Amino acid sequence: MNRVYLIATPEDAAAGEALAEWLARHHCTVRTEFGRFAYPPARAGEVTVALWSTNSLASRGSMRLVNRAIDAWEHDLLVLAKLSHGIPPRGLRDLEMIDLTFEATREFTFQKVLDEVREAARTAFEGAVSRKRARASGGGGPGGEGEERSDDLDRSRSEAPAPASSPAEAPLAETVAPEPLGGAQPAPPPQSSEEEEDEHLFVSYSHSDKEQVYPLVDEAEQMGHPCWIDRDDLEPGERWAGHIVRAIKASRGLWLMCSAQSFSSDHVRREVYLADKYKKPLLPVRLDDAPMPDDIEYFLVDRQWIELAGLSEEQRTSALRAALEDGS
Repeated sequence: MNRVYLIATPEDAAAGEALAEWLARHHCTVRTEFGRFAYPPARAGEVTVALWSTNSLASRGSMRLVNRAIDAWEHDLLVLAKLSHGIPPRGLRDLEMIDLTFEATREFTFQKVLDEVREAARTAFEGAVSRKRARASGGGGPGGEGEERSDDLDRSRSEAPAPASSPAEAPLAETVAPEPLGGAQPAPPPQSSEEEEDEHLFVSYSHSDKEQVYPLVDEAEQMGHPCWIDRDDLEPGERWAGHIVRAIKASRGLWLMCSAQSFSSDHVRREVYLADKYKKPLLPVRLDDAPMPDDIEYFLVDRQWIELAGLSEEQRTSALRAALEDGS
């Protein structure tokens, strides 16, 4: 029997209850939360089904709903569905949403939700079995057969070695380890007994800003601050959570390149949330004067900024060095 954690904002509680009742009739154990106070973490083995609508966008609980959905996405245990046409939330817009907008036939479309729940549960189960076998064969430790090395991670990483997973601090992450997502599963990540943090900075940015960002990263590394940066363009919705989560968890902080493009990026929104979740220092760099959206400003309200706009090359280098050394 599949276990489902169904979440929606209070305004969509009626639609959520209807879906919950349908799933229960089709052999699912369903727990619901409609955000009147908060969204508790999912439990071990639960697939989170998140409902979104134009009502959600205007709801005071919208950011909490998005954050809880990102928690589930992190472990490939998220199913998204939309109840109406409108603007999806930043951080989830590039992910597939099941269309439940036509209310007259909505119950027939519930089958798609159930199919996705079953697929997510199957993937999670197969991943757990794969990790257990890797540990039993000695492949889970450094140098073992199950170790995921440079084939997957070095495409994104400048210099530092592939990071090992560190202990998660959220209940969901404690029970379901993050892993590469979708299709045939790669070998599980290395599990170090010491699980020490790396010395790299995780660079969160929009690829539209690469002409500005890459020189900054090169300069930082020349100063002795290795960086983890994905230089490859990701397709919308590409399943890459495992790599990113491990790199953030093993980092010493997140270097956020702030611009109009990055503020509109779903990838950046998820990375900022995950860095805050795992209590990683955030170092924002302002590349332009774009106004900061509320869902980003929430995480940066008390952070030190690096202002680079209008600085000469010498001034930029000096400001960059001071900020990176203060954050060491």
